[in-house]
Amino acid sequence: MALFQVDTPLPHIPDNLTIPQFMLREIDGRPVRPRNVPFFIEDATGRKITYEEVHYRTYSLANALSLRWNVGLNDVVCILSPNHVDYMPAVWAAQILGAIITQV
Repeated sequence: MALFQVDTPLPHIPDNLTIPQFMLREIDGRPVRPRNVPFFIEDATGRKITYEEVHYRTYSLANALSLRWNVGLNDVVCILSPNHVDYMPAVWAAQILGAIITQV
């Protein structure tokens, strides 16, 4: 078995944040993505999707899930999706609400 070792210290990873909070919020000590670097690139078209668009889509979907279907803490959300740029925003939207994700 290979042992992974680095010579530089790893950054602090907070243990009091959800994955969406860690990925979508500005956190002290976390590197800032330059504005010209896309967050996702759509495979089929090559369209670049920015941090701002991912943030907007994630929180908009979280609002819709909460208001329209009353998704909340410990609800189970099933996602049936091909490999797509909207997959992670859908997962993060449910996680923001405290829901549990199950994938098909």
